[in-house]
Amino acid sequence: MSKTEIILDKCFLQGASQGAIEKMTESFQLLMPDVLFYELISSCEPGRSRCFSKFPNSPNPIPVTQHIGALLNHEITAHQPSGLPSENLVEVDYRFNPELATGEYEFSERDLQTCSEIEEELKSDISALIQRVNSLEELFPNFHERVRKEQEPYVREIMNAVANDVSDLATFLSQLELPGEKAMPPRESLNQNWAIFRWLQVQLLFAIDIARRYGVLDIAKLTEKQQTSFEHDVLDSHYLILGILQKSLATKEKKLIHFFKLLCPDGTLVEK
Repeated sequence: MSKTEIILDKCFLQGASQGAIEKMTESFQLLMPDVLFYELISSCEPGRSRCFSKFPNSPNPIPVTQHIGALLNHEITAHQPSGLPSENLVEVDYRFNPELATGEYEFSERDLQTCSEIEEELKSDISALIQRVNSLEELFPNFHERVRKEQEPYVREIMNAVANDVSDLATFLSQLELPGEKAMPPRESLNQNWAIFRWLQVQLLFAIDIARRYGVLDIAKLTEKQQTSFEHDVLDSHYLILGILQKSLATKEKKLIHFFKLLCPDGTLVEK
């Protein structure tokens, strides 16, 4: 009997015991998004070692999925869906350094450089998310005014539209301009099977949630608390995109649970 591949997020890994993770592997093939590895590496002790200690001390303990950016680049270049995350794994033999599970691991210069590069990428992603917040009216006229007046009922209405209005989103997506000579795939081919379509849906849901809380934002005036919150949103969006594409996600994060059920109602969701 084959196992169901499932995207694992940090929130679930942190909250589950080693025994629970081992029990879970009897039914599921856990998949590690690259964003999970980054979050674990950049965590403070003792949280980092507690998480790494839950993985088997063996070669290739958990398959690693390709970065969501690689899936998007493939689709834009080939004009074909990239497929399931489980079909897009990082093909390299590896083993976690055992010191990661003991708290004795010391970062190399290469480790620090890699983390620095990812942090710069996160800043760019936060900027793109804020731009999406401030441009929601391109898709939803008078969005910010209606959110202020109608609040939660309107937010639910718009989120449902993001989940269900495939044709309108495909049209909007196909008209986005790309740098260089690249072009978006044609509107008639775009649907929920594409990573880029799911990327747009997820980005919109997070943008709507941010707009509900903060309204229009000036990226130059973000508070430290907002910066941290939006970085968390960007990281969570990667888990969600991959989970929706795989149609399976293990998370304890309430927002991700809500968005997964909205965008993938027939998917497998493990919350406990």
